[in-house]
Amino acid sequence: MRSVFCLETAIISPVLIYKALSELAGLFGLSRRGQLMVLVTCLFFFPLTLYASFLYGTVLGLVCSLLAIQQELMYFRDFRRRRILVASVGIALAIFFKNNYLIFFIGMLLLALLECIRQKKGRILVLVLMMAVCYVGQSVVPRTLIQLKTGYDMGNGMSSLAYIAMGLQENNQRASGWYNKYNDNSFNSADFDPDKQADVCMDDIIQSLRNFATGKRDAVQFFSEKTASQWNNPTFQCLWISQVRPSAISRSAWLRCVLSAPGSTAAAGYLNLLQF
Repeated sequence: MRSVFCLETAIISPVLIYKALSELAGLFGLSRRGQLMVLVTCLFFFPLTLYASFLYGTVLGLVCSLLAIQQELMYFRDFRRRRILVASVGIALAIFFKNNYLIFFIGMLLLALLECIRQKKGRILVLVLMMAVCYVGQSVVPRTLIQLKTGYDMGNGMSSLAYIAMGLQENNQRASGWYNKYNDNSFNSADFDPDKQADVCMDDIIQSLRNFATGKRDAVQFFSEKTASQWNNPTFQCLWISQVRPSAISRSAWLRCVLSAPGSTAAAGYLNLLQF
């Protein structure tokens, strides 16, 4: 079942993403030749294809986000009501697959508000309202259905402050501010009480900020390393996920070559040039 899902993700998702990017380029004013160049560039960007093995909601969330953005932009032009529903459901599904797409959601809200002011058309606020409703629904509806099915109260889960606290911590294994299981460990230590965890996390956040303010930690160096580690990797970890995951399948010679240190270094050099 997992392999079938990987195959479907590998084939369908990139195609939909490329199609959406090309059509968005058209909405922004690019000619047909410009849209074709977008597709050509996408074909040379292989990390998206390799992400099929990274079942983390990233690719599926991007598909839904791009569809939602496309429908929002088209709604500003023709004001067809069905675009409100597609855009709202699309961005809600994107957040459901991966919470990071909240960034897209906030961007869509801000864009809608700016367009409402620019065009002086109150009907755009309907889109804002529907997106807000769908955002709440993508969280409440699945939880309610699971609770009805299992009879188990799922509670509120861990505090979101845990992620902020973790993002301000040093990391000896990875770069500064990276995942270090702090959110899980602090939740366990608080006996799975989100309020208790929130108190602990807030204390840790204040301590981190105090260290920056007093000069105990160099804030510029910390955030420079954190930002660089997040955005200066042109491979987007597409090779890393295959390198670190155990597999019972014997890898071919050419695949071992690609995933080796020299191979991945060469791939990173190519992608760095493409990204530039």
